[in-house]
Amino acid sequence: MIINQEEVKQSQVALKIELEEKDLGPYVQVGYKKMVGRLSIPGFRKGKAPLHVVENLVTREGLIREVIDYLVQDVITKAIDKQALDAIGLPDITVNKLDPITIDAVIPLKPDVDLGDYKSIRLDKKVVNVTKDDIDNKLVDISKSMGVWEPVTRPVEMGDTITADIKGSVKEKDIIDQKNVTFVMDENLTFPSKNFLKNIVGMIKDEKKEFSVKISDDFPDKEIIGKKSKFDINILEIKHMVLPEINDEFAKSYGEGFENLKILKDKIQSDMIKEKESQYDQEYTEEIMTKLIDQTKIDLSPVLLQNEINHMLGEQERMLSQMGIKKEDYLQSIGKTEEDVRNESAKGAEIRLIRSFSMNKLAELEEIEVSKEEIEDKAKLYDRAGDKKKTKKLPQNKIDEIERMIISEKSIDILKNISQGNYK
Repeated sequence: MIINQEEVKQSQVALKIELEEKDLGPYVQVGYKKMVGRLSIPGFRKGKAPLHVVENLVTREGLIREVIDYLVQDVITKAIDKQALDAIGLPDITVNKLDPITIDAVIPLKPDVDLGDYKSIRLDKKVVNVTKDDIDNKLVDISKSMGVWEPVTRPVEMGDTITADIKGSVKEKDIIDQKNVTFVMDENLTFPSKNFLKNIVGMIKDEKKEFSVKISDDFPDKEIIGKKSKFDINILEIKHMVLPEINDEFAKSYGEGFENLKILKDKIQSDMIKEKESQYDQEYTEEIMTKLIDQTKIDLSPVLLQNEINHMLGEQERMLSQMGIKKEDYLQSIGKTEEDVRNESAKGAEIRLIRSFSMNKLAELEEIEVSKEEIEDKAKLYDRAGDKKKTKKLPQNKIDEIERMIISEKSIDILKNISQGNYK
């Protein structure tokens, strides 16, 4: 195998690889084993024809083509080892020809990372507070969840629930024709028009009304957006929500029950503080991570960056597929092309890579280690609740994943302590 290595640039290196005749033997053997069982050759039982007979029939190049993907990956791996390259991620590979086999490969390399004076990063952490208004608003939300809809004889108001017959049309085209439909008079509702509900406010039961409004911008039928639509509506029933009084009896009836309202308020306050602290901790972590990333100097491989973009777009496509949405329909809905989305993904991919390399560098500088016991303790979190069976031995890839997770958690903890001036 002849390898010509170019100069390292932008944390990647180009290799030109040419295989000599003596290198091909193992790959010819693999190709022969894959192909011989599929061939029917006179004079030989299926799968028993010798190599030279199969080679004469399908040619040596045919045997090589049979295993070209395996050959290329194996050759690249051997070339990386031979050149002692600190490779990372998938290379960009081009097979130029098969006689002789010549391969061009751009190998992304682990980049040099300079975190700068990361120990000087500072960011004060706020104290999370829950006000009386926060608690009162939560109590109102709870009371709404326990409220009961009851019929009323007064005119329609915002917040009511309405049952009505509705018919709407633009010129001669019907856009809605529903009987006995129920909906909430939500002032934030803009479908089918921002002014639709305003025309219903003040109506009474059994009243019929005709009015016209302009169709809103979020209407599914794009052809009639902005056009005037005529609606006929007949109010069949009006209901409003009767909320329970917020007192000790209310507290006793909520959830598993609380002895009195004060205890319920204390529980709400405690839960809200935990929720706010958790949310703020995520925001705080992102802020200090941004500070670290902003001062990190790193020269990323363009090939590695393209791989990350491909990975992100692949994740997006899988998500759309799970939701039953075609990629073409999604692109049309957001008014963008594949190239637009790819270009927009580039910055996010770059930040993800810089973040990963920065945290790995921090772990290296701080000499973070993970014990076998820590891995075992973390692994227990994956066990099913109540499973008394002995946990099976974790596969190595799972152990590696858990170790990376723990290292990341420890690195973030160190960065938090640094930012608060609590780390030396």
